[in-house]
Amino acid sequence: MTASRTVLIVGDSISMGYFPHVLAARGDLSFVRHDGNGRDSANVLANLDAWLQRFPDAETVHMNCGLHDLKRDRVLVQPELGASPVRLSN
Repeated sequence: MTASRTVLIVGDSISMGYFPHVLAARGDLSFVRHDGNGRDSANVLANLDAWLQRFPDAETVHMNCGLHDLKRDRVLVQPELGASPVRLSN
């Protein structure tokens, strides 16, 4: 019998929503997820090393964090993050 492979799911509230469904249908894979909402790509990059250290057995990382990068009112909603790293044309 081979050991289960571990997948780390990193992401925003969307991944929080589908994570229980992934666990239910996991087959021979093991899935883990960081605590809370990963928000945008800047936050994911700032925390990725810590999450990888927390789950050292993860062989694969599945990321889902792009929607927060598209906020037009990002500075109003989360001023500590500054302007959006993704520029949207009008």
